Amino acid sequence: TLWLARKMVAVGRPLKKGDLVLSGALGPMVTVEPGAAYQCRISGLGSVHVNFSG
Repeated sequence: TLWLARKMVAVGRPLKKGDLVLSGALGPMVTVEPGAAYQCRISGLGSVHVNFSG
């Protein structure tokens, strides 16, 4: 986490009180194919959608 904190300062976006840092994977690694679409929902946090083109 110290590495991440330093890196965020270096790129001009230091971590702030209340920022959520997730260390490690939340699920298994998967192969991403062109045209694939993925969605992730985390209770109490929200969701994210991503589409890959190729």
